[in-house]
Amino acid sequence: MAFIDPMFYGYASTDPGLAEAMTRWLYEDPANPIFDKPSLWPKGPRVQYVNRTESFLNVPFTPGTNEISRNVLLTGGKNAIVLSRAAVVREAGGATTRQLANEASSFIQYEEKIDFGSVSVFNSRVSAVFGTVPAIPYVNPDTDFWYGRMPRQITVTNDFSVEVDIFLSWLVAVIDTGR
Repeated sequence: MAFIDPMFYGYASTDPGLAEAMTRWLYEDPANPIFDKPSLWPKGPRVQYVNRTESFLNVPFTPGTNEISRNVLLTGGKNAIVLSRAAVVREAGGATTRQLANEASSFIQYEEKIDFGSVSVFNSRVSAVFGTVPAIPYVNPDTDFWYGRMPRQITVTNDFSVEVDIFLSWLVAVIDTGR
């Protein structure tokens, strides 16, 4: 059996092929100094889970100006595996709110494209892509393999009735090479 990083043992119990693919995706990345030496992987760098966030503040609600786009590179050029996502949408300013933090998430359109623009990964409401509650315990989340050197273009569109702040968060697995 091929080496499976200890951080993916939970996946190995139900889907060993996925656990091996996750390990290979991170360890075979040229950002890893021993990417071409699988015999050294068990002794080499380890997988770490890190949180990455992106904030879109003061997104207007006026049609024609209610869209913000930006390129996102979650891990600075390293391959990553997105393990979970979370999003919060609230009225801009946040001093007082008239709704729960995620009540407005179904009014925010989220589009994610691979940087060269020809592949749309998601084009749906924030609540459909990121959910409205944290992950269910004891269930391995669906994985999303991100190619590290290719940013994704994220566009959010505010279809709510007020200006909003949007906070997106990803839990990602990356290889910790000390660089």
